[in-house]
Amino acid sequence: MTFDHTQFATALDNQSGVSISKSWFQWSDTSGDLNKTMEYKKGDYTYRTWYQETSVMNGDIGMFISCKIDFERTTGDDHIMLLTGFSRTPTGVGQNYTVEMKFAQASVQFHGSEDNNVLGVPVTSGDFGQGIYNSLSAILSEDFGDVDDTTAGRQTLPDIARMNVNAMIQSAS
Repeated sequence: MTFDHTQFATALDNQSGVSISKSWFQWSDTSGDLNKTMEYKKGDYTYRTWYQETSVMNGDIGMFISCKIDFERTTGDDHIMLLTGFSRTPTGVGQNYTVEMKFAQASVQFHGSEDNNVLGVPVTSGDFGQGIYNSLSAILSEDFGDVDDTTAGRQTLPDIARMNVNAMIQSAS
């Protein structure tokens, strides 16, 4: 099982309203793949998705993928944390198989102490991207995070999580 970071960038860039300004660049004076990030805008807001970390299970039967997404704020970034799991399922034809998402979960870590961090419920079936959107939307009320003019920006977090999950699905094989 593999995860194609180049395909992820393409899939995210193809999402409605997303404009990638910098794709997989090394952060500051760091080194290594896990210190790479991609910067993009959706609407008036800027986000960074960090290079996904993957762990493949023995026998190539499953893969975990996790990543962090920054919502850039002038007073400090908020973070979406995504954890997803994929499994390899034989198609019944020769050695062929499909790779399918089996679960996804998101949490949001807010900068500062003005709001409590939140943990969405795990999504285990159906449209995983929409499930993540629904899970976070149920937690983030309309006036959530009304500090430093971030209410409208924080309301975009469920959509950003959904777009990243959908791009992950397109990038796992």
